[in-house]
Amino acid sequence: MCHSIPSALILLHFLVSSPAAQMLNIAPDTLDFGEVSVGWPVTLEFTLESVNPDNFLTVTLFLDDTTHFHLRWTGPRAEARSVMSAIGDIRDACRMYWIDFGEYPTSVVELIELGYVRIPDAVARNWHFDLIGQSPISQIEAVSTDQMPDGAGHLIIYDLQTGRFDGYGTPWGDPIEPRRVQETLGALHNAARLFRQDFGSDPVSVEVLIELEYIYIPIDLLRKWIFVLVGNPLRLVEAQSTAEFIDGAGRIMVLNIQSGEFSGYGIPYPEFRDWLWGDISSQTLSVQFSPDDAGDYSSQITILLDRNHRRNDTLSIPVRARGTLAVSANHAPTPIHFEIADIYPNPFNGALTIRYDLPAGAQIRLTLYDLSGREVALMDEGWSTAGRHVLTWDGAALAGGVYFVRLQANGLERKTKVVALK
Repeated sequence: MCHSIPSALILLHFLVSSPAAQMLNIAPDTLDFGEVSVGWPVTLEFTLESVNPDNFLTVTLFLDDTTHFHLRWTGPRAEARSVMSAIGDIRDACRMYWIDFGEYPTSVVELIELGYVRIPDAVARNWHFDLIGQSPISQIEAVSTDQMPDGAGHLIIYDLQTGRFDGYGTPWGDPIEPRRVQETLGALHNAARLFRQDFGSDPVSVEVLIELEYIYIPIDLLRKWIFVLVGNPLRLVEAQSTAEFIDGAGRIMVLNIQSGEFSGYGIPYPEFRDWLWGDISSQTLSVQFSPDDAGDYSSQITILLDRNHRRNDTLSIPVRARGTLAVSANHAPTPIHFEIADIYPNPFNGALTIRYDLPAGAQIRLTLYDLSGREVALMDEGWSTAGRHVLTWDGAALAGGVYFVRLQANGLERKTKVVALK
């Protein structure tokens, strides 16, 4: 679980003596989360500041442990990316709604109420989402509200035909291209596995999986990337960029089926690049720590510096934390929203873990029902205190298909869609 961490003395000496220290300031130079309760993520921030803005630095960051620690940009560009990610989830939810009902939803509110999509509270407070067009939907729009730090009226648009974002804060190109390709490779692996379960052999091509509706790949990705299944039995899933890709043709990303590891373009992920570093002298980032068990955790943020497309130096930031089973008042505030916080894994074929939040004690009822509205299982029932609750339910005997988890308390209910695999 633990990784080796350079001592603060060695790090400070490195920062003072390294040529990189003449280009970049880091504050703080060590991230120490202290004790964090299991199930209650905690976030710390740090800043990167160019000593000389005329350096036009390109900064790339890698995090050793991406299971328990998560690295993110903060500020307006991070806000824009969060909204773009929510729009992507709405797009996928519209697609699943169409598969289930043969028509498009009338609103984002309908998708939320039926459990097809969940918009993070921080995004939902600041942005209003709309579906434009009915048959079919042509655009998904997000408009900022008065809660947005920069004010109301900012607009982000996603065009379903072209697969492009436009509007407030959307960077040039696609900032999450590597992640989208990586997720598609993982989805292809799952689709191939389902195909093998149904037919007893691996599919001969990605086109077969698309034609038989085992997977849907957005048009913009198919235009910019060629996806290939390699080996029989399947050994690799590959993606190669075409001339339509903004960085040119020939970029390759590979998923190794046996090891489950990705390699190639933009990997390891998460990788963060500042395309606008020459115009911005200071950037703030956040690291979130989420322990899954008690014990000591450690990681390291590696910072690669390039100036004028030449590697200049490497810096590092030690990250340490301790997970504890005790609920700390500092790290476990009472939830302010009644919601199903998380369900994983999804899709699932065995145990299903459900996390839900109660802002006050209540008599709860947690059930599973199918598309026809028939209750399939009573997962939990009884009095629950205020706070976050974690329930593990055995779904091994459940037939494959689409289901909904419904949480009821104090006359309110929340629904989330889950998919059982067989």
